[in-house]
Amino acid sequence: RLSIPPTLLVSAIARVEDVGDCISSELKQADNAIYMLVAGEQSLTGSHWQELYGDGDEKLPSLDLEAAPVLYGKLHQAIKEGLVTAAHDLSEGGLAVALAEMVIGSECGAEIRLDALAEREHRDDQNFLLFAEGPGRILVEIRKDKKEQFEQLFGKDQVLLGRVTAESRFKAGLSGKEVIDTARENLTGAWRKGLPFN
Repeated sequence: RLSIPPTLLVSAIARVEDVGDCISSELKQADNAIYMLVAGEQSLTGSHWQELYGDGDEKLPSLDLEAAPVLYGKLHQAIKEGLVTAAHDLSEGGLAVALAEMVIGSECGAEIRLDALAEREHRDDQNFLLFAEGPGRILVEIRKDKKEQFEQLFGKDQVLLGRVTAESRFKAGLSGKEVIDTARENLTGAWRKGLPFN
């Protein structure tokens, strides 16, 4: 028997005028752009990375309480205007896990570069960039013909990470080096394994 540990679950519901307007998290189309939306500070402290490896940060993750509602409002607008084809929150496991989940549910893959995010965070530690957690961060897939409109809407609150690929692989690079290159099947296999409780 496998029991789930005590877990706090917070859910929200809202009325949707047309269910066809809802978007899902799996990647949709090769050559579309992948961006991260940002309204908070991330950290390895309290993250799954810290739980596994013990590495934390001096600061805790934080949410910008003024910027977050504005960001979410803009995201809603972008979805209504047809700019966004997929979206996924960055939560447990950070960027790497969120993007892996977007690849797992798709026939596509993803190729990202972490350099722009490293510049924004003033930090080039690949573990931090891939696995730090914090509120107010969302990965979005943007139609390739809507990038300029999207960037104008979000301004400094977005970071271009890369693109959706036809090849079913997850690739990530930093400073000219590949830090992740794995097939979707490997991600799916890891995701389907049982929970590692002791």
